[in-house]
Amino acid sequence: MSIGSSIKETRKSKKLTLVRLAELTGISPPQLSKIENDKSASNVASIRKIADALDIPLSDLVMSQRVVHIQPVRANGGFLMKRGASSMSGVTERYLTIQRTAKMQPMVMDFPSGEDSGAELSHEGEEFFFVLEGKLRFLYGDVPYEMNRGDFIYYDCEISHKWENIGGEPASILVCNNPPVI
Repeated sequence: MSIGSSIKETRKSKKLTLVRLAELTGISPPQLSKIENDKSASNVASIRKIADALDIPLSDLVMSQRVVHIQPVRANGGFLMKRGASSMSGVTERYLTIQRTAKMQPMVMDFPSGEDSGAELSHEGEEFFFVLEGKLRFLYGDVPYEMNRGDFIYYDCEISHKWENIGGEPASILVCNNPPVI
């Protein structure tokens, strides 16, 4: 929503006419109309007069410009799923967000020593992964890539792919799918 739209919406919700807002601000009705319809740039002094006349903080008009509905995922947060038959082993997937409107899906995958991601996958979209800890083999089609801490790779998901922990220690990767697969 633009500042002009926010002004117009607030003015109407307070049942003020454009003429009455002009009287309260000292800004002419034609100029206010231009501001509300985003046909004229307005300065901070004018927006402050309008906010004061509407009896709202200036920040209410400006903050409507931003998307402020974000939710941090804290350490060890997210939605956990296990791969593998045994609850004592297998790969853990921690989805950092599951939103219907998301355009990508980040997750952290933890691999115990010797574990892999299961059968090779292929699906629509693109993906990247970043090795947080450990040593993995990434199999992309028929080509293996050995990946160590700090390495990353970006790829087309329509080619079959899988991961294997080839180190003696647990491994962890950050994966991001576009579009989300769950």
